[in-house]
Amino acid sequence: MREVQPPGILSSLASRQEYARHKDEIAGQTDALREEDRARVASYLRRGHVVLAILEYTTDILKDRFGTSGGSGILTDGTYYWRGGAADYVETYGASPGDAFVRHVDDGNGEPPPLTQDDVIDIDDYFMHLCREQLA
Repeated sequence: MREVQPPGILSSLASRQEYARHKDEIAGQTDALREEDRARVASYLRRGHVVLAILEYTTDILKDRFGTSGGSGILTDGTYYWRGGAADYVETYGASPGDAFVRHVDDGNGEPPPLTQDDVIDIDDYFMHLCREQLA
């Protein structure tokens, strides 16, 4: 089992309806990411490896500016995980996944590292462990 970390609210393991309850928290992060960092960080987020494919189409909970196929799904780079729609919030509103995550993106030259199928399975095991804990 390989643990991965959430970079803030952009990684909430919740359905679109549950995620909408975080509207004020996300709104409080708008423009927290510098304009010059948005495209690079959003591109990184979009190129993550899919761990939990959830086909739910989500819409922007702030101002309904975008929709995301698989927006509730979870992607990873092997260190962090985030929602499928995270890149849209970063790009559209400048919502920041946190300074540590931005440094992590820069340390990898903006490219998520390759993961093997075994890596992804180990990370999936971690999420299944989290789900079992929540149900207990």
